[in-house]
Amino acid sequence: MTGLPGVPGEGPTPGEGPEPGDTHTQTPQIMTKIRTFRPKRMIPAVLTALALIAVGTLVAVNVISTMLGRPTWTPPYHLFAGWAASTPWQAPAALLTGAILALIGLLLIALALVPGRPKLLPLRSTDPDLVVGVKRGVAGHALAVAATRVDGVRSAWVRLPRGRIEVSAHTDLRDPHGIPEQIHASVSRELERLAPAQDLPIKVTVRHRGTT
Repeated sequence: MTGLPGVPGEGPTPGEGPEPGDTHTQTPQIMTKIRTFRPKRMIPAVLTALALIAVGTLVAVNVISTMLGRPTWTPPYHLFAGWAASTPWQAPAALLTGAILALIGLLLIALALVPGRPKLLPLRSTDPDLVVGVKRGVAGHALAVAATRVDGVRSAWVRLPRGRIEVSAHTDLRDPHGIPEQIHASVSRELERLAPAQDLPIKVTVRHRGTT
């Protein structure tokens, strides 16, 4: 197995446009385009909102009906109050309940703060008001095809985790010397054609399979 985290010198020719890896090109417009395709966590937000609405509605109905002298439903406060009064903080049940509630709270905070994995790969454009993207699966397939153009590569697949590109290739050659560099160059050319909005370093892994 041969790993190649990157080959220096690959990238757009000077004068043809900003290089994806140039830190000076990471302008607010580019960062806005990248954030545009991030999921908004709609499902967790909707579920949390529905739960809060349901609880708030029950509380409001109970309070209003009690004020009118006709309570619709009286929560069994005495059950919880009795359990809380008779259970010390260091009891396993109290610790477990607190831990579960804390985990639920942390999970909700994480869902709200941590951006989801975008389904589209943002691309560069000359218009700062134009947001263009390509499906990550389509981009990965195009990069995998570029990797298979290298002589000796039997198959390849590409993953696009956040902020990088991982290429895994299979070769029938016993000595894959030079193949990772050729794959990196081929994938870099295809990546230059796609023109992603941010720098995506390429990691190439070549595995031998078969005999020659």
